[in-house]
Amino acid sequence: MKRTLAAGLLAVALGCSHESAGPNQSSITATSLAPHLDSLKFISEAVRLAATSRTSSDTTAGIYRWRVSDTTVLSGTLVAPDTFVAFARAEGSAVVRVFELGGTRDSAVIVVRQQTAQVRVTPLLAYRACPVGLTAVAVDSGGTPVAHHVSVTLVSRAPARATIDSTFLLSPRAAGLDTIVATAEGVSTPNVFRIDAAPVFQVGNTPFSTIVIGATQLAVLTPRAMTTTGAPITLHFQSSDSAVARLPVAAVAVPLGYQVPPGTDVDGLVPGTALVRVIACDVLSDSVTLRVTTPKFLLSAIPSGARTDDRPSRVEVDIGDSLGAFGSTFAPLTVHVSATDTAVIHPDSAYIHVPARAYATASVVTWASHGTARVVFTDSAGRYPPDTSGPVSVSFPPLFLSVVRDTIALGMRQRRSIDLGVDRTVTGAPLVVHVAVNDTTALIESPATLTMPVGSTGGPPLVFTGRDTSGVATIIATAYRHEPTAVTVRVTRPQFGVGAPVSGIPHYPGEPPGDVVVGAGDSLDALSYSGAGAPIENVTADIVSSNPSIASLDSTTLTIPAGQGPSGTAHLSFNAPGNVTITATDPRSAYYHYGTATSATVVIVPKRLVFSDSVMLLGIGQFWSDAVFLEGRIPTDLVVSLSHTASAVATLDHPIDTLFSTGPSGPVALHGLTAGVDTVVATANGWLPDTLPVRVGPGTVVLWGWPSALRQGDSAQVSLQVDDQAGEGRLADVATTFTLAPNGNIVFTSASGVIGTITVAAKNQGTGYFYVKAVAPGTGTVNITNASYQPYSNSVSVMP
Repeated sequence: MKRTLAAGLLAVALGCSHESAGPNQSSITATSLAPHLDSLKFISEAVRLAATSRTSSDTTAGIYRWRVSDTTVLSGTLVAPDTFVAFARAEGSAVVRVFELGGTRDSAVIVVRQQTAQVRVTPLLAYRACPVGLTAVAVDSGGTPVAHHVSVTLVSRAPARATIDSTFLLSPRAAGLDTIVATAEGVSTPNVFRIDAAPVFQVGNTPFSTIVIGATQLAVLTPRAMTTTGAPITLHFQSSDSAVARLPVAAVAVPLGYQVPPGTDVDGLVPGTALVRVIACDVLSDSVTLRVTTPKFLLSAIPSGARTDDRPSRVEVDIGDSLGAFGSTFAPLTVHVSATDTAVIHPDSAYIHVPARAYATASVVTWASHGTARVVFTDSAGRYPPDTSGPVSVSFPPLFLSVVRDTIALGMRQRRSIDLGVDRTVTGAPLVVHVAVNDTTALIESPATLTMPVGSTGGPPLVFTGRDTSGVATIIATAYRHEPTAVTVRVTRPQFGVGAPVSGIPHYPGEPPGDVVVGAGDSLDALSYSGAGAPIENVTADIVSSNPSIASLDSTTLTIPAGQGPSGTAHLSFNAPGNVTITATDPRSAYYHYGTATSATVVIVPKRLVFSDSVMLLGIGQFWSDAVFLEGRIPTDLVVSLSHTASAVATLDHPIDTLFSTGPSGPVALHGLTAGVDTVVATANGWLPDTLPVRVGPGTVVLWGWPSALRQGDSAQVSLQVDDQAGEGRLADVATTFTLAPNGNIVFTSASGVIGTITVAAKNQGTGYFYVKAVAPGTGTVNITNASYQPYSNSVSVMP
């Protein structure tokens, strides 16, 4: 008995034994297996094998072991103690053996030979005019391909739509449905086959209807279908002018299931225009205009200036069309690189190469020498017009002098040093610099040659000296393969400069003396104390005060030592209030004597105290602070006494101020009590006093944020500030309450609701924010009063 069993329901027995229990085996004389021979016609088909044992008198059940000789052909499972199910796994034959525990046995031969149940054909779709190879597979009843060779024939029932040759190549001729009959081993299977028109392919470069490339360059066409393909398609490309546009590959296959085939090159041969068409099978899908223009080189990374000590530069050369767009060459391109002056710019290689399907290459140029030249690129085959870079100005590395102007001044018989250097570290060998002066009548210089060591950026300084006559000379420094540098020196009459104790803060009589120095300069430049323009000999100046009774000197001369900029120090004593200057003169009559110099004015003021205000205005019940200070500086702190003439009008916080030496100023805090005039007097031992009139009267108020108009129901944020009689801000000495009296058109509100008063807290200038609200159309008015303040009133227009 045979039946088909689902493989998933069987416990596969691959070469293992199965045993079943039974009665006493010693009485069993024979065991038989049924059926002894059977065949299976499809994979997974099963056969049930039953074992029977006999005793001398009757049949009985035994204890069995089962074994399959070839588990690649059969596998099986034990479904009952005496029943074994074997099912087909592959074509072939296998023996199933059963062994009874008492020693009896039997076997069965099972042959697996697949029979064709149907023939499957793929694909079942083709596009008209695009032949497609068919595949036919014979399968058994279980759907498994037949393992042994099967001869298959394919026949179209509608030869007008499609024909099939002996290699199963189907040639679709017309759209529609066809039936392909596949026959194998006497079994015929009809397969419904559909033929469609090929889908439309849009050229992948759209929405550009025109593609521009340079001659010798290529474009890549990538047509695209709207959906994936259901059958093989061959796309054909045609050029309307093969002399302008060439298609190296005229046809390309679109893989099954794809929308886009591999890109197809189109080569631009010569300038012109050609139409490239895309045909899918027999359907003209799309076309694109290819405009081939004169190709051009696109140069980049070429500087307008360079130096001979710069590193060699990499110059990129791109290729493109006449519009400047990059394009790849379809064949290798050789570019000749040269320069209009190879002594200035030297290409490392005369030829560079652009590989096929590339759009860029590069050349390396060396900045060889001083001058101006251009880099020239030429197509060795003459297809690209030559191109030239802009002019490149190549210079030698410069020498530098440590001066900020190209002309400097120097007094006669003065000496000055300046540094000479380069802006990059010296490499290779020491740099030898030659220095010369074009006119030694007024100026001499040393050394004539200096050396900058390797690894440095400079050498010893240049030293030049003014002689006994005035004149103009130029110092020129030169070095091999370096740009020279120069500075013009104007040798003039030397000039004194006087430094006096002038700092913007006046001095007091009797304060410690100040320092006076004399410096050496020239008649053109400002006085220098840095050692530049130092005299080559000791120079003594006569110094004098313009009024010794106001300020006197402790010395009548100052000497500037040779090689130094400033002299020693003289001391100026401050004797009385007034202004003085200090004058320095050279007593010598020689041509190179120093010009006379006068210092800035030294100011000496009386020792007096000063209030910061000339008059203090203060409202009744207000507080404010003035200050008492000194115009100059004091060496130690100063105690100042404060008093006033009308204590009923105003009062002071404290009667004594200390003015510190670090900042001689102290506060004068005043409180207004009643209307009237008080006078505050500041005195200190040894200092002139000062007075401050204090006028106390009713203060004023102002409402900040007061609107000119409001709509009914709207509010505006306001605040009240207290001022003195003239409207200057002051502080309320104690908490001060003001009455708010609006008419019926407006009200005042705060977070707590409608209010009729507002208070300025103690030591504050104003209130916090509160609100005026429009309640009725018309003109809203308010009067604000306090017994110590002048009344305040204002109005606002309330609109409906």
